[in-house]
Amino acid sequence: MIGVHTSSGRLTIAPVVVVTVLFGACGEGVGPGGEARISGYNVSGQANGPDPVTGEQLACVFLTGGLATGGPLVGSWTGSTSITVIRNREGNSQRVTYDTTITSQEVTLTALDGGRFQFATHGVFADTLVAEIDTAYPGWSYGDWSCGPGHPLARVQEGVVLEGHWQTQPMLPVE
Repeated sequence: MIGVHTSSGRLTIAPVVVVTVLFGACGEGVGPGGEARISGYNVSGQANGPDPVTGEQLACVFLTGGLATGGPLVGSWTGSTSITVIRNREGNSQRVTYDTTITSQEVTLTALDGGRFQFATHGVFADTLVAEIDTAYPGWSYGDWSCGPGHPLARVQEGVVLEGHWQTQPMLPVE
């Protein structure tokens, strides 16, 4: 995982999918006709914002383990993966981070009509998210996500809802 402070002082946390993207950009994971040979997907989400009471900066992130769908998604895939949830609160003099990893979380990834993906989790971290597929980049999708008091580790941000985004990234074979 990478944590980066931006010029606004906001903490940005992103999964380490850079390696997958770099190899994809170098031609790895691409079939003879130029099509991506997707073996599965990584799913992540991030929401940031200020605490309305204290002004402290808040961040909420979730990351899945790889969803090994065995190829580009056609229809629906259900399996089990781990989901890591990270909550961060940062003020002038301190930063508090809580995280937990939920193992054996059942998830379903579905290719919907109209160029959209749906990601549904069942269990402790239950949510259903829909994202638009980026047709220029096979396997990539991007949608809205709210991290609220109902998500794990809500004690870090009691009563606060953070608006953010979630995404899928393709897993490409490195050959």
